[in-house]
Amino acid sequence: MPVLIDEAIVTPETLLALNDDDAHCELIDGHLVEKEMGFRASRIAFVLAWFLEAYLRNGDRGIAVTEGSFDCFPIAKRTVRIPDAAIILNGRFANGEIPDGHSSIAPDIAIEVISPNETVYDSSRKVTEYLAAGVKEVWSVNPDQKTLSIRRPGLPTTELDETGTLTSDLLPGFSLRVSEIFQ
Repeated sequence: MPVLIDEAIVTPETLLALNDDDAHCELIDGHLVEKEMGFRASRIAFVLAWFLEAYLRNGDRGIAVTEGSFDCFPIAKRTVRIPDAAIILNGRFANGEIPDGHSSIAPDIAIEVISPNETVYDSSRKVTEYLAAGVKEVWSVNPDQKTLSIRRPGLPTTELDETGTLTSDLLPGFSLRVSEIFQ
């Protein structure tokens, strides 16, 4: 369960100014919530982002980030989410410039690696918020089950186990065996 670490209402701008001790916090409804991510989950997010970045660079298609902060939630104004990894395709940032602070542009793909202490409610809430913000795909990686779920607005969920191959209409030509994420 996420740990609420501050009872005061915080704004996205204030979150940027906090010291490094609070760097792994999301802002949920104006409250700082510790983003708990274990070593295994961090490794999986990095490996997946590494494959994606190699694909994106090869065709100058966009960027992959790990733990980038997004202030792009129109329904939840005092919310800043930090997906474990995300993809933003080319042409989305004004003048092609990557922002220094939070991105006000929703990622095209948000990737969450499910932590052992994460509840179904917390995971579902993130997916709902991402899709409402305009994220085109949300990938949820379950390290224990070695599965990956893809959620898209208005479409059924795609479930892949470690024998499956990850592809996306947003990433033409990208293909990755799910088992490679867990090696």
